[in-house]
Amino acid sequence: MDEVIRLLMVEKEIAGSSTWDARVRIFRRHHHVNLTKASRYAYLEGAIQVRNAVAHGLGRLTARQVLSDLVPRQLALVNVALVNEHVDLRVDNIVECADCATEFLLSVDVLALEGVMRP
Repeated sequence: MDEVIRLLMVEKEIAGSSTWDARVRIFRRHHHVNLTKASRYAYLEGAIQVRNAVAHGLGRLTARQVLSDLVPRQLALVNVALVNEHVDLRVDNIVECADCATEFLLSVDVLALEGVMRP
């Protein structure tokens, strides 16, 4: 029985981490934390688009990103330019992203504590 439960947990974890939207839903459902309310969430969405272009398109926007009306606005939020559908990353983009990630994570902790403290 323990193995069945372990496998179910693994399956749930995989499903909950398949996309960023899935992670947001899982956090809300299981931890009662709305990640979209965390500090710098909009910036983080732009950083995720940059990450996806680098990870899945070797720096070029993926087909899905090219078709999205949101991606150009999200990239503008993180001050990343596009050159022929390639992200034009600079060192200051990386530094700003690291600062954003830190602020976001600290904000998630605060939101989680507020959820625990709420009657």
